[in-house]
Amino acid sequence: MPKPGEGPFVPGQEPFVPNREPFVVNQEPYVPGQEPYVPGQEPYVPGQGSVAPNHDRALPERNSVNPPSERMSRTIPRSLDHAVNSNKSFRVSHRKTASSIREHGWLDDDPADMTLSRRIALYLSEFNWYFPKKENDENAPDLAVAWAFFEHVTLPRYFVRSEDDEINSRAVEKDKARRMFFDEFEKAPAGEYEAQTSLYPFFRTPEDQMADFGIGVGLYFNTLKVVALICLIAGLINIPSMMYYNSSEYSTTRLGEEAHWSMTGSAVCTNQTWAPCPGCTKDDWIGPFESKNRYTEVDGRKFIKTNQCFVGFEPGFENWISLLFIFVSLVIMAYFQRKKETQFDLIQQTASDYSVEVENPPKDASDLEEWKDFFSQFGAVALVTVARHNEDLIKALVKRRQLMLQFESLLPPELEMDPAKIEELARSVPQRPLWKRILCCCCGDIHKVLINISKTDEEIKDLVQQDYDVSNVFVTFEKETDQRRALQHLSIRKIDMWMNNTDAIDDNCVFRGNHVLSIREPYEPSSIRWDDLNSTLRQKVRQGIITFIFTFAYIALNGWLIIRTKQEQSDPLRISIIITILNFIGPMVIKIVEDLFERHSDEGSKQASRYIKITLLRWVNTVIVVALATPFTATLNPKSDRDNLLYPVYAIFMTEMIKSPIFQIGDPFGNVYRHILGPRKPDQRRMNLCFTGGGYEISERYTDATKVMFMTFFYGTLFPAAYFFACATLIVHYLTDKWCLLRIWRQQPAVGVQISRFSRSYFFTAALLAGVVSASYWYSGFPFSNACKLDSTATTFYQGTYNNAKDLNGDSIAPFEIYPWTPNYQFCDQNLWDKGAFPALPRGQDPLKWMSEGQERICRFYGWTSIAILALVCCIYIQKGLVGSIVRIFFKVYEPEGDAEGTTFSNCRDIEAYIPEIRVSQIPFPLLACDISDIDTQFLGWEDPDRSFEFYNLLNDMERFLEDKEITGGQVNFSTVKYWPPEESGT
Repeated sequence: MPKPGEGPFVPGQEPFVPNREPFVVNQEPYVPGQEPYVPGQEPYVPGQGSVAPNHDRALPERNSVNPPSERMSRTIPRSLDHAVNSNKSFRVSHRKTASSIREHGWLDDDPADMTLSRRIALYLSEFNWYFPKKENDENAPDLAVAWAFFEHVTLPRYFVRSEDDEINSRAVEKDKARRMFFDEFEKAPAGEYEAQTSLYPFFRTPEDQMADFGIGVGLYFNTLKVVALICLIAGLINIPSMMYYNSSEYSTTRLGEEAHWSMTGSAVCTNQTWAPCPGCTKDDWIGPFESKNRYTEVDGRKFIKTNQCFVGFEPGFENWISLLFIFVSLVIMAYFQRKKETQFDLIQQTASDYSVEVENPPKDASDLEEWKDFFSQFGAVALVTVARHNEDLIKALVKRRQLMLQFESLLPPELEMDPAKIEELARSVPQRPLWKRILCCCCGDIHKVLINISKTDEEIKDLVQQDYDVSNVFVTFEKETDQRRALQHLSIRKIDMWMNNTDAIDDNCVFRGNHVLSIREPYEPSSIRWDDLNSTLRQKVRQGIITFIFTFAYIALNGWLIIRTKQEQSDPLRISIIITILNFIGPMVIKIVEDLFERHSDEGSKQASRYIKITLLRWVNTVIVVALATPFTATLNPKSDRDNLLYPVYAIFMTEMIKSPIFQIGDPFGNVYRHILGPRKPDQRRMNLCFTGGGYEISERYTDATKVMFMTFFYGTLFPAAYFFACATLIVHYLTDKWCLLRIWRQQPAVGVQISRFSRSYFFTAALLAGVVSASYWYSGFPFSNACKLDSTATTFYQGTYNNAKDLNGDSIAPFEIYPWTPNYQFCDQNLWDKGAFPALPRGQDPLKWMSEGQERICRFYGWTSIAILALVCCIYIQKGLVGSIVRIFFKVYEPEGDAEGTTFSNCRDIEAYIPEIRVSQIPFPLLACDISDIDTQFLGWEDPDRSFEFYNLLNDMERFLEDKEITGGQVNFSTVKYWPPEESGT
């Protein structure tokens, strides 16, 4: 029989905790005017009270569907005995899912608050061809329930404010000093059903509110807006250059048929003439990357095509001014974004603002009370999480859950899943014939899944018998000032920490009197990857080398494909489509390889690693390979020529602007799942899984932005209109990404500032450096014909009209005429890049010269500027990468940012704490990897309206694996968490 307190849960019953009285935490929503909860005080009644001294945010009232006093009771029993002796918690009731959603009123949403897709689907659901209905089937799924699940669980929502809250809202907005910190839309947890919520409005959701989805997301949208504005102003600065390129001064035939409207204001040269070149040879024009349509021989006479388009100092100087403006703007943006980080952090009160992470705890320091007592010297401790080095066990249990879900999906609709009878259920499903197993191997076979479950069970049996050391400890204080005090006193030089130098720190700050702790402010709770938390530096380096080798090999393969395509296809649109496809497929390949080989302890470092690889891939595909694959002499060719550079660049910009609305807003895969596959699923659970939405990764979104910046800076010298195209493309990205975030993508773990800082420090500066260096080579290469004019003119041997000439490709050349005054030319290599000259200065012309005086001046400008920018970028890289690491070894570096908030941790509404959980794609909510009987479930940050948290706890999967090993509440194998309410923590 179960022990007292370990029996089945009875609604309204408080959880039994040995050796202490049950407690109830004041969990009514905090409203300005409400004082912190004091034991014995009358419960707070929403809507009553005056202005609170320490909290500016007005919060909505909760419904009475589930009283806050009952939230603590929806937890896992303290002992594992009850959980492992009941299979009911694992059995899925599809009828319950539908009925629960109906009870919560989700089916009664106002149509004005529904997505357009949901309204269309509800109308079409009346037709059998769209939603095949199953008569007399109690387990038949309800499409309306699935769409309600999509909008209330998958999509982000915010709490709807009451009338009193609106009055307070207007009062706060009048206070300009606090206006920038006011949270207009408070994000609701996934599956929130106790309070009224609504979808975020697309137009009324301000940019600052995007930080609700992670500070990194808010900074991403801010970056798009600012960089779009920078590109717009840079384009306006370049208007005089565009006017010059479009004038007869640059090209006398500019307005002829050769000029395409998209190249208006570009350096495309349509004034091309044939001239005698007595000293030229065919070998000068034969090579894998040489343009073979610029040389011809007629009866022993040698001719080359020359570009009669020249550039002076003024256009180059205007472009130099625009690049200088971009540099200054990026510096200013970096400064204000650092302030923006602080502002977002103040708006978004998260557990990291109250917590410290111990990175090197003693391996046996698993006593929660010991950690509480140690850190209580700095202030009241609210919550402690002791994480164990049990990644292999957790991954095996997660794998088993996934296999069980796969097993259930392969069951016939008439069979109900029962985890205790999977062998019996598998026997009731007939074995497939061999030919079906071969042809349908990708569909899965229930008997093979059962074999994999058995293998995983054997693996878990071995893992569960082991003892796991403590790896990390997260301590959360009631007050932010206490967290800062702990960081200030416990921060220490890394060298002292490595040497365990107890003399370098106060005696009371040495754990157990002999252990120097390494502490830091942790990342956001949702960004912690608990199943990869303890990856060592050696493992990360080895894994990084493997994935980077693969990435470089894959980039080389992409480059080869693009070069081959460009050599065989002259249509710029086809080339841009191939590049877009490769840029779409590449990130998916890199993700697969990273998931196989790399381990990251937090989502930010994972995204940063992925960001580097995807950015390199897209930069090479979109910019570098296109430039290298284009012959130097074809740089300024018009569209009619077989080889050209600027038309593919224009086509890439256009596909970038079109791709986002088609593939993101159109969401073809998501619509197939929701409108075609979903309505045909046999039960509610599998139907709901089709409505979990597609994920997004902030790293991939950033790569699109940096790719556009890199392409703009690289080609802006020859194609000034690229700045306007970039501005338009970034605006399209801003709008489409915002729409997808609020209406299509499922909610993801919050990402911090790592990627934003990485972009500012490394990739934005690298893009600017590439723009300055490329500009120096572009200007030095004019007129891109590899022909230097001689002082002599054409002899009578060359004079005349030529009608039947053919180039080295065998293509016919339009008739041309040589006059007595036509100058002779000599082959000269105008490509200083190929010569290895750096910087690109006029002295690289030796022996023949082709630059005008103004061109030489602007080349000197750019040459020395590129040296200065390169030196500055190197200093930034060294300071950010090397100096910062060295400083942390020999100096204390902790400095608090911004002012500490006065709100206590326990009074923060629906704040997510450091509770180990694993996200699995087949399950809409995370799996818990710890004992949560000693915490308030509001700290999980989510709540399934249909199932208890017990269903998601991996502790319950260990029934058959315990055998002779005595485990109580997962204290040996699993991480542990404990919460002390204010009256117990001493607040």
